[in-house]
Amino acid sequence: MHKNKINISDIDITDDRFRFCYYPDLTSMIESIKRIGLVYPLVLAVREGKKIVVCGWKRLLACEKLSFSEVPAVILNEEDDLKVFDTAVFENASFRSFDSLEKAEILSKWKGFNIAENTIIKELMPLLDIPPTKEYFDLFHAVSHLDNDIKKKIAQNHMDLKTVSLYLELTPASRQDILPFLLSLGQNKQRELLSNLVEIILKEDIPSDMLLGSKDIETIMNLERLPVRQRAEKLALYLKKRRYPLLSNQMNRFDYLSKKTGLKGKNIDVKASDYFEGEGMTLSFSVKDSKDYNKKVKALTELAVKKELTDLFKLLSNEDE
Repeated sequence: MHKNKINISDIDITDDRFRFCYYPDLTSMIESIKRIGLVYPLVLAVREGKKIVVCGWKRLLACEKLSFSEVPAVILNEEDDLKVFDTAVFENASFRSFDSLEKAEILSKWKGFNIAENTIIKELMPLLDIPPTKEYFDLFHAVSHLDNDIKKKIAQNHMDLKTVSLYLELTPASRQDILPFLLSLGQNKQRELLSNLVEIILKEDIPSDMLLGSKDIETIMNLERLPVRQRAEKLALYLKKRRYPLLSNQMNRFDYLSKKTGLKGKNIDVKASDYFEGEGMTLSFSVKDSKDYNKKVKALTELAVKKELTDLFKLLSNEDE
């Protein structure tokens, strides 16, 4: 191999046979190249008379964004495509970890090279820090076959593998319907929403399309007066209550009693722990000056003698009937 200056226009970016990172965030790479230039050359191979990328897709795309006309590159003199692909995989693995989508693409391409499934599971998956089981192989295989637009959104949202595995339990149509709401939530909320959704599907033996098309859920999802995130939070709460009907009753009782205390009218929030697993409750409020502070403290002091407060503590300690 020897280093050359290669015109970007001479590189065939339509040939992605050695690529497995399709949705990179170029922000840091562009900033790095702006500051210190392109330190590491691309690795290219020649196929059918055309130069194609082996290693350095992210660097190449960043250079294109910066309107570079040429890039430093080395040409890899290897005719075996599998050996070249392995070079791409393990050269990258030497200095960074792979996300779930990249691992899925790597396994898919290894399978495309006609490597036996058992060999991939037993010998290659451990090299990517994937448990060597058929279940994980099938999961990553399913991830690799998701619609490209969905994969891009999953990558941009940094959705973890557990969440993606729950997402794959849904039908393709349901995945499209739920995705905008999922992407508006944080990772923990995404996983909780999907976990509750899948559990309801199994428990009630109802297809995901039918569940998401039910009147209650459609009403929530179509509340266009609300931002997507607020609709997603309402949907998550509905699914939690539907999955846990006893919890739903407890939540409703808690809301009723906390309102009866009158604190809501004084802008003091009363909140129990998620699923009522923790002891006690949280009271929170904000103040604008000492006078406002004294008003809030007085309201809290008055609360101490109210029956509703006693009932709230009974509810939290499971003494409520």
